[in-house]
Amino acid sequence: QHVDFGVAGCSDSDDEFVLEHDDEEVFHSDFKNQVLVMKLPEFANPINWPGAYELGVSQQELCKHDIDLAVKVYANTSEAL
Repeated sequence: QHVDFGVAGCSDSDDEFVLEHDDEEVFHSDFKNQVLVMKLPEFANPINWPGAYELGVSQQELCKHDIDLAVKVYANTSEAL
């Protein structure tokens, strides 16, 4: 059994988009340099994933939107979280 795991996360100061396979990083998005960084060694015959960096960018846009929305929704709540 194999496990694929993807993470798209963001904060006010950081962004993250990573794909792992069986606890090994396959790639991550380098948003500072605007590139996809493949982490598999050449002998593993790494795949070319067109659009993966752009997917990471769109995930960050959604994440930032969700954070902004959550801040507005929970800003004036008296309910304990």
